[in-house]
Amino acid sequence: PTISSALTYKCTLTTTVSGLSPKTVTGAVLQYTVNDLSPYVAYTVECTSSNGEDSCDSNINNIRMPSAVPSGPPCSFSASLTSDTSLILAWDPPEEHHRNGEITGYVIKYQQTSTSSAEEMITVGGDVRELELNDVGTGVTYRFTIAAQTINGSGPFAAILITVEGLPGPVVNLRRKVTVPTDVTFEWDPPVPTGKHGPIVSYTVVYGVLDADGTSVDLANDSTSVEINLTDPGIPYYINVSANTAAGRGVEKQLVYFYAEEAPEKSVDAPSLKTIWNGNSLNISWEPLTLHEARGFPVYYIYLSTSSGPVKREIEPVANT
Repeated sequence: PTISSALTYKCTLTTTVSGLSPKTVTGAVLQYTVNDLSPYVAYTVECTSSNGEDSCDSNINNIRMPSAVPSGPPCSFSASLTSDTSLILAWDPPEEHHRNGEITGYVIKYQQTSTSSAEEMITVGGDVRELELNDVGTGVTYRFTIAAQTINGSGPFAAILITVEGLPGPVVNLRRKVTVPTDVTFEWDPPVPTGKHGPIVSYTVVYGVLDADGTSVDLANDSTSVEINLTDPGIPYYINVSANTAAGRGVEKQLVYFYAEEAPEKSVDAPSLKTIWNGNSLNISWEPLTLHEARGFPVYYIYLSTSSGPVKREIEPVANT
């Protein structure tokens, strides 16, 4: 504007970075010092001069501040168990206005809380967002910290605690409770507490025909029974039950059962029947029937000898005997 009266100036610095407000200075001098700008942020600078009657805008200037160490920790730092001996750490970069430069890496430290063991340290690249740790101690609580790095150094740390839960043992006393014309009910008791596994969050039940793929059902942690409608006679069925914690599925407990037993559908295969004389005695061996062939749990095998008249013997079902 024409200089017919004193000029005043207004300079504004703006940025697209979320969380940062514009900076504005006003006065009658031609030089200003703007404080408290954020490191490594790109600012757009505009100045306006005015004499009270007219005004004029300057050219737009873009500047980027020098980098510095991060002023905030990584965001969303978390740990999740993948087994009773491994876990995954995950995180996001610091908020944009706290990065203060290009993130060149992350430094991760961890230590057991219950011992005086040495603190371990791992450094990963700036594009890494998760880290898997194996061979961690079951039932041990760890303290993890993480900080972001720029070329200027490391920023503040974020910290979390996590206890590595062990997998639960097998359920106790898996039993067949009631048989009715349409289903079979099974019950069990929770695994014996070991002090190393966390709370039971659910149960997994798998059932079907023996030696075949089964049907899987997940039950709530307070459910300790299930009804199964496999009721064909003479068919061997199985049920596997396992308890689950945050660390994963525990040891399976299996029970093989028949809804109703029937007579075997075949005898022992002749090619598997072997005889060996031993002085005055005869040793006889054979391959036992499978449960599918036996159509029930074998109680005994019957051996008939006719060398000096029919002889009948009942032999308990020991494998290959």
